[in-house]
This record gives sequence, C-alpha cells and structure tokens, in this order.
Amino acid sequence: MYYENISGTIYTERGEDMVYTRDEIIALYDKLESLKAVAKETGLSHSTIRQVLVDSGIYPSDQTKRINRLNRYGVPDEEIAEMMNISVKTVRAHLPHTKGSYACDEPTENALRIRQIRAKRSEL
Repeated sequence: MYYENISGTIYTERGEDMVYTRDEIIALYDKLESLKAVAKETGLSHSTIRQVLVDSGIYPSDQTKRINRLNRYGVPDEEIAEMMNISVKTVRAHLPHTKGSYACDEPTENALRIRQIRAKRSEL
C-alpha cells in the first residue's frame, strides 16, 4: 500500500522520511528497467512500484496487457481471475486505480458518514 497526496507525492509504507513523486518513480524505472531495482532503491514494495507504473500506463507485462484487454471488453474481475487461474486480488493489482464519482445524486451510507466526520473535524 502506498499513500499519495494531492500533489502526487508517494510516501513509503515503512514511515521513512523519504518520499517520491510518481514522476521520480517512473524516471527510476526508465533508468533501472527493473521493478526489483526500483523497489530496492526507493524502499517501496514491488507491488507499490508496479501499481504506480500500471496507473501511469507504463507496466509492460503480458499478464497486465491481457487483464486490461479483458477488462476493457467488460469481463468481470472474477471471470478474468478464473480464466487466467489467478486470484481476483492479482487481477485488481494489474488494473489501474479508478476514482469513483464524487458528485453523485445518492451518496452511499459510508460516504454520508465520512462527510459527517469531516464536518465535525472542521468545526474543531
């Protein structure tokens, strides 16, 4: 898991002081040409590096390309996992993160609860 703030800074999972931007991670990958090498250099996990690259449309694995192609055709994650004999979690790790719509007519119960908590915090 990595944490990205609004300015695009990616914080390490280990709570270290070193932080990286998405562009810095991509530049390191271009230079080192290896997930493992970038992970070692940054202190970020392999899955974090892969997800940053997948989100940026850079990660070149055949598995990622196939998963994305099936996803574009509307095949559900569960079906992709079954077809490829991998877990649903693995399928989702190879798909770019997508943000849901914040301006929907009917927010979920959880969204309403989060809004209430944020409103209370801003009053403090």
